Amino acid sequence: MNYFYKVGRKLQILYFQGSLRVNGMFGRPAQTRTEIQIFKRIFDSFTGHGAIKIFEWGSGFSTIYYAGYLRKKNVEFKWHSVDNNKTWHEKVQSKVDKKNLQNSVQLHLEEFIRSGKSQDGGTSRLPVVFSGLSQKAK
Repeated sequence: MNYFYKVGRKLQILYFQGSLRVNGMFGRPAQTRTEIQIFKRIFDSFTGHGAIKIFEWGSGFSTIYYAGYLRKKNVEFKWHSVDNNKTWHEKVQSKVDKKNLQNSVQLHLEEFIRSGKSQDGGTSRLPVVFSGLSQKAK
C-alpha cells in the first residue's frame, strides 16, 4: 500500500470515530441528515399496514434512534438486531433499557471468529448469505 492510501484510510477512520462519538452524544445514528431522512421515509411508508418487523445486522445508535422515532409515531413494531461484539451489545442493551424500548427491541448477541483457527483447530470463515425475497409479514 502506498503512503497516501494509508494516510487517507487513517483519516477516514478518525472521521468515522469522531462522527460516531458526536452523533452518539446527541442520540443520533452515524448517518448524514439525508440518510436519516431517507430511513424515516422508508419507515413512514410501512406505517398504517399493521405491525412492522425489522431485522438489523449491527446494533447501535440507529437501533435506538429509529425505534424511538417509530414509538413517537405510535407505530407498532418489533425490532431484532444482531451484533457480534459483547461489549458493544451490552452498551446498546443499556440504552434500550434506559429508553424503555425492551418490549419492541430485541438485541441478539452472536460472537464469531471472522477468520483464522476455529476452536476445533480447523480454519474458520463466516459465510454471508443474502436473500432478495420479500414477503409480507403475517
